[in-house]
Amino acid sequence: MRFVKLLGLCVGVASTALNPLARLNLKRPSTLLPDVSPEPLRTSNKPVQPFSISNLYAQSFVDSSTTWNLVFADPNSNTSTVCSKSWIDSHNASAAPTTYVLCDDTGNEEDFQWQFTSYTNIQHFTIEFSHGWDDLNDFPPPYSWVDMFSTQNSFNLTCSTNAAGLQHCSALQNPYRAVVNEMAN
Repeated sequence: MRFVKLLGLCVGVASTALNPLARLNLKRPSTLLPDVSPEPLRTSNKPVQPFSISNLYAQSFVDSSTTWNLVFADPNSNTSTVCSKSWIDSHNASAAPTTYVLCDDTGNEEDFQWQFTSYTNIQHFTIEFSHGWDDLNDFPPPYSWVDMFSTQNSFNLTCSTNAAGLQHCSALQNPYRAVVNEMAN
């Protein structure tokens, strides 16, 4: 019996020590809450609010660099950041990211991330968002780090192309609400 308790304590300490390393390359854990929950996710006594995505803007030259920007806000932590990324799109292929991309550093040890779950072109794509932070208000240490994940969000941006061939695209719905459907801590 003492061995089982000691083994459990060792596993808990090891997982806590590894948490900062795991945050650097966030992957969707297999033990998260299911996608469809009969009740809204909650922290303490308050329901989890959807992420707010605003000022989604993309521009691209054909067979050239694509630049993508948005403001990612999480009302659950009252923080936000700017996300931006560039890659090369062509008629034949795209280098759009398909793994989680860390947004600009917020300076307070939070991880705002996003990933394309499907990418047709600059105008049509599906994306997921995640946010991790140290939530001392709702979860006591050493289990205070919380990761929240959104559902897949489909976007069809409105685009226009100027005489030089530069395509400008933006989202019609501003801000967009990305529903948080999974949480890990």
